[in-house]
Formats: sequence, structure tokens, C-alpha cells
Amino acid sequence: MAEKLLEKTPETILINFKHTIVSEGKGVVVLEAERAEVFSQEKGTFLWGLYLKEYAGDGGLLTEGWADRAVWYSDNEKASISGSIHIYSHEEQAGILAEELSWEKQGKNLYSDEDELIVIKKDDGSFLQGRGFEANFREKKIHFFKGVKGSYVWEEDQ
Repeated sequence: MAEKLLEKTPETILINFKHTIVSEGKGVVVLEAERAEVFSQEKGTFLWGLYLKEYAGDGGLLTEGWADRAVWYSDNEKASISGSIHIYSHEEQAGILAEELSWEKQGKNLYSDEDELIVIKKDDGSFLQGRGFEANFREKKIHFFKGVKGSYVWEEDQ
């Protein structure tokens, strides 16, 4: 009984915490969460009510993201994200909306299950949606597996 309880008991519980990743003396990623439960590396860190900001080297805001829940696995630097996901790129002036996504730090890959509906909306009104999704943000490539539709807003130069 005690062993089973220990398997379900986090090593650390954090409430309203903020984690900043620093590179060359500057904050490049800021992660905030209402609650975090830290388990072993294999079991991951469970986060609720998260908000993420990614900054460029000059301090400009690149990306913001919100989600209800996530699990971060530090041993393989992967995350499972779920619940009202919204990721917005200030550089691309576009956002991604989803209910479940996975993230791999190496390669900056974001992907979903093949039946998961993903919607991408640009500030100009263009949108693209489909089921099953892979994106490589390092190469700026996006792939949908099925049910793709959308519209593109064309603005002529004046």
C-alpha cells in the first residue's frame, strides 16, 4: 500500500510558480502555471493553467501560449499538452488552436493525433484547419493528414 501511494505522490508541489530559462543573461522562455506537481523524470512534471512566453535575443516577444494542462518529461524533453490550447506567433501573426498536442524540443516539432482538429488563424483573416497535424517550426513546415480546408486573404500592395 505505501509503495503504491509513493508512486502517486509528487516529489514537489508548486502553486502559482514561474520558471525562466536564461540564455546569455537574458530570459528567453518564461513558463507560468497555477499548479505543478513534480514526479520522477520518467513520470514527468504535471502542470495546470499554464502560460508560456518565448523571447527573441533582442527581447522582443516571439510566441505566447496557453493551455489547461501539460506533462513535461525532462528525460526526453517532450511534452503532452491538452485543454483549450492556444499558441500565438507574433512574428507570423498567426495562432494555433487545438485540444491536444505534443511537443518535442529537439527539432521544435509540434504534432497531434491523426483525428485531432487543428485550426490555424492569421490576423489578416486567413485560416487553415484539418485533422492530424505536424509542424516543424525550425523549418517553418506544416502538414495536415486529412480534412484540410481554409481560406487565404489576399491583400494587394497599394
